[in-house]
Order: sequence, then structure tokens, then C-alpha cells
Amino acid sequence: MWRSEKGKAVDSLDAAEKVLQEGGQPLHYKEITDRIFSHNYWKTEGKTPDQTVNAQIAVDIKKKGGNSRFYRIAPGIFGLKCSESKAE
Repeated sequence: MWRSEKGKAVDSLDAAEKVLQEGGQPLHYKEITDRIFSHNYWKTEGKTPDQTVNAQIAVDIKKKGGNSRFYRIAPGIFGLKCSESKAE
């Protein structure tokens, strides 16, 4: 399983962020989930991991608003906000 720079195991949001960084474009949550598992970035025993990823990103956007690292461009399609510090 992929680990963060600090060596800790990542959660679904961290894994989604990594997939979106690598993809360079918004993706449907099912594609995000497929890529998470194909790269072994996150593991779960849940029966519907794609729904978990969708819900976690949606809740993050709702709770954090403009401070979320994600944005929604259409139902089920999410992108990653680029920050100047990450671009450097």
C-alpha cells in the first residue's frame, strides 16, 4: 500500500488526491477508485469502495467548501484543485 511522505497509511481521500494528481484531469469516481486499487494506494474491506470514494469526496467538498482540495464538475466527476505550492 502506498504511504504518505510521512510514512503513514493513506485514507481514501489521500489516495483519490494522488490518482487525480497523476491523471492530470477530472475523473469519474469509479475511474478514481479503479486507479486507486490498480496502484494499491488504499485498501478496504467494504463491499462498495467506489461509493465510499464518491461519498468521501462529496462530503469533503460540502464540509470544506472552497478549502477542499477537490471540486465537482458534474455528478460523479471530480477534479483536484491545483495550489501554487504544489506546482513549484
